[in-house]
Amino acid sequence: MSTMHVFVYGTLKRGQPNHHWMTSERPEHGRASLVGVARTVRPFPLVVAGPWNIPYCVDRPGEGHNITGEVYRIDAEKLRHLDVLETYPTHYNRRLEEVTLLDAPDATPLSAWVYLWEKYTEDHLQLPFLENYANDAASERRYVPKDQRTLQTTC
Repeated sequence: MSTMHVFVYGTLKRGQPNHHWMTSERPEHGRASLVGVARTVRPFPLVVAGPWNIPYCVDRPGEGHNITGEVYRIDAEKLRHLDVLETYPTHYNRRLEEVTLLDAPDATPLSAWVYLWEKYTEDHLQLPFLENYANDAASERRYVPKDQRTLQTTC
């Protein structure tokens, strides 16, 4: 079985609202195992935007911060499963980027899939750039999960 890496920086991280997408044990959802905490080699703007407060890694390499997230070893089924959540390729694009594990004895970068947002506007680049996303009680703009979005728009 062939495996690859994916770097997650938002709601898929441990303790975040969509982490269950990484831990699902249903065979059709694929397999994932945590490799460790990592940081992007290139900086990117990480913003929280839109009516549902979605964390976006804006596809503007060289701007923003080196983003902290998690790297998972995944199979092809898990990648397809994540593509559903990320609405790839219509909402996000994904490409391989170099990331460095923070607890590795050497700083050898590894290549990991990263979901990047290409449909931003210049207004999005005026939002605060984050280094590390967390959707917690202290968050000013809390993430709205997909299953609650219809309820919010109809109320």
